[in-house]
Amino acid sequence: MTEPTDRAELLDDPSMRVLAAKDANELRAAYDDWSATYNDAVAEVKWDTDGVPRVAELTAKLVDKDGRILDAPCGTGLVGLALARHGFGRIEGVDLSPKMLERADETGVYQSTRILNFEDPLPIDSDIYDAVTSAAMYMPGHCPADPSLREFARVTRPGGHVIFTHTVYDEVPHPGLNELSAELEREGMWRLVSNDLIQEIPLYEEGESGEQVEHMWACHLLAYQRLG
Repeated sequence: MTEPTDRAELLDDPSMRVLAAKDANELRAAYDDWSATYNDAVAEVKWDTDGVPRVAELTAKLVDKDGRILDAPCGTGLVGLALARHGFGRIEGVDLSPKMLERADETGVYQSTRILNFEDPLPIDSDIYDAVTSAAMYMPGHCPADPSLREFARVTRPGGHVIFTHTVYDEVPHPGLNELSAELEREGMWRLVSNDLIQEIPLYEEGESGEQVEHMWACHLLAYQRLG
């Protein structure tokens, strides 16, 4: 097993709670508790750090700067800030965690924010966004791919894009994501325009006997264009 070069690579308790969440209530509570230190923790531990800038960069390549964007989930606003640096100004944020949403509001880059549960159909009209961005959502402990991914496609206008990261943890993809993505292609809902492996990093946690257990974190960046 590869030895960690820095104890910052060890998974801390808040991140383990997020990864181990069994339902939306546990996930909301974990993120609420983590909200105050989330940005610093992600930067220190260095997991999923490439997802945010790469989502924004790809959005800038595919979407006009005056496009209307739904950032889902927006978390503490890291993607929104990155989008704003690329010149986007019509950004709306939604998230499961009220405390994370408070941090997003503080950034000042979102035209509006609201609490949503991604395990339910979104109370949003169809075909209204030029892009939906989603970083660090499709990963262990997080919401099912269905209905959230189908809903992201629905609220995106024809010609727009759904841009998201997909974390493969210990070589296990997010349940149902690949199957649903292919199903939406067969239905003519969208077409794949980009799929890149953007980050691969070993993470460590302490085992029951005190040993260091290695996990592999691989982050993929995908973009689908809405058809219709």
